[in-house]
Amino acid sequence: LETFAAFGGPIASCCLLSAPILTIRKLQAARDTGGLSPNYFVFQFLASAFWLIYGLLVSSVSIMVCNGWGVVVAAYCMMGFLGVLGVMETEGRPSPVSTRAEATKKSIITFGGSVAFALILAAVASSSESVASTICGLVSAGLSTAMLASPLESIKQIFAVKSAAILSPVTIGAAIVNCALWVLYGLCRSDPFVITPNSLGLLSSVVLMGLVVRFGTKPPLQPKDELPASTCPPPSDTCSTDMVMVVTKDKNVGMTAGKVLDELPPLTNTTTSASSSVMGETVASVAVEVAAQKSPDSFVTLSSASTPPPQQQLPTT
Repeated sequence: LETFAAFGGPIASCCLLSAPILTIRKLQAARDTGGLSPNYFVFQFLASAFWLIYGLLVSSVSIMVCNGWGVVVAAYCMMGFLGVLGVMETEGRPSPVSTRAEATKKSIITFGGSVAFALILAAVASSSESVASTICGLVSAGLSTAMLASPLESIKQIFAVKSAAILSPVTIGAAIVNCALWVLYGLCRSDPFVITPNSLGLLSSVVLMGLVVRFGTKPPLQPKDELPASTCPPPSDTCSTDMVMVVTKDKNVGMTAGKVLDELPPLTNTTTSASSSVMGETVASVAVEVAAQKSPDSFVTLSSASTPPPQQQLPTT
């Protein structure tokens, strides 16, 4: 079991730690950070660096391999993120979350703090290796717990919108496998610093997967905006024969179709309005497509040249 976990754990961790690379590639292609902050990459760098030091102290190749890769990925992502921030500022559209100077400062502090921590532990290890590994294990476990539990912040939003669309089932499934393998590895080595954070991570991942099963990943339904009641302006002498105005309940999309009145089938539950100056939220999609639906309920207002329209209030849908 220890051999299986010793190989499986690092493989699963390397796959999971590589996920931010795809995020950075998307940001670089879009030339925009999309409102993201560099904090996640900073924490990944710190956690991976501290676990790498811990692996050196306890002579664990498995811990050293995956966290060494984590350090490389986090450093690459931090540099890529800084590059995107620079492009945005050059083009005159700075990120509202973080400036390039602020993100650079965080990166320097993170790297400097990691080096300083490594030097302190090296000094401690020269006199007592067990004390150094205990200190490093506590700090690493704390950082990992914070990172693995961070997705739990989304639970309130998921219950509010009744949708788990913000979660990725694939990522959560990979996190479950990863944490389970490291818990097994920690048990085989009787290492509480490996067991504790990965047990908590496993629990949080199972909870999130339960939410995915319960609510699904379809986007939440958006509330339908009601069309405000409005009064048509005073009618002109004649209504435009070139204007038809249709409002649907489905989407507030503006559309004015010229000379399609004759193409519409006989409608019911419609009210006459005052041609081109009809007020209200904006009007529907293509009139012919709406007419083809043969759904009288979807029509709210129609302008016609047949009779001069009286001034009246449009019903809300």
